This record gives sequence, C-alpha cells and structure tokens, in this order.
Amino acid sequence: MRFPVRFVKDAKSGKVTEDMRFNLASVVDNGLGSKCVEYVDYDASKDASRASVSFIKGATRNAERIELFLNAVDSEFKDDTFVCSTLFRQVTYSLSTQFGVARQEIGEYSNFWTFRRPDQAPGGVIKANLLTAAYRNMSPPQPPSCVWHISESTRRRRL
Repeated sequence: MRFPVRFVKDAKSGKVTEDMRFNLASVVDNGLGSKCVEYVDYDASKDASRASVSFIKGATRNAERIELFLNAVDSEFKDDTFVCSTLFRQVTYSLSTQFGVARQEIGEYSNFWTFRRPDQAPGGVIKANLLTAAYRNMSPPQPPSCVWHISESTRRRRL
C-alpha cells in the first residue's frame, strides 16, 4: 500500500508537525481504494486529541462519518530514527435500521511510525515503516487482535 503523507512547518515556532487533515484523508482514501473522504475536521489549536472524518455521500457502505480520539501520543528521535506512535479510539457512525438513530461502532488501534534517513543513501531517501495494531477491547488492556505492517522509501523534501 502506498499513500502520500505530509508534514508542515509552523511559521512562528519553526516546529514541524504532521499535516493531520491531509494525512487522514490520504490513508483513508487509499485504504478504501478511491476518493471517499469529503472533509477532515481537525484543529490542533482547539483540540489536538480529536478529529472528524466525513465521507462523500454514498462513497462507503458502512460509514457516514468517523470520530477519532487521539490518545497516548508519543515521539522520540534517536540514532537517526524518528519514532512516533498514537493510540486511536474510532467511533464510526452510519445508518441503522432504527429511524433517527445512527449506528455506532467503536474500535481501537495504534499506529507506530519509524522514519530513518541512512547517511549513505543517494538523494536523501527516507525509509518509513508503519505498524498498525488493532484491538478488540482496551478495557482491560489486551494484546492486539490484528497487526499490519507497511514499509516504504520516499524522497525527502525540504520544509
């Protein structure tokens, strides 16, 4: 699976952060196989722990909107490797058989990213790895019920 991800540099602080709106739309559209995301609502200055993804009407069979709660966000840089992780709680809203009541499905998963830049690589290639662990229920904490791994190399762009 290949999909673009983007990072942005804050003009005031110089801090580089993930472009959450772009990246969520990119990974969801890629996972569904076509353009399905209508809009991503995320504003870190208001609430960095919550994002909403709205779908194009009729684009998916089982979701109209998802609410994401970002928990346990962490990152570190060590020995030329940047590691970041996020635990997500996802609430999926869709049509139900009961008039006026949206069906809700709740799931939890963690994304673990590593980004490595080998000094010897020509052209400044960055190697990215994504490991996703899905959980049936986090109360009480349990081992993941499913794990995916994606590895990709991309060209570095200066911010």
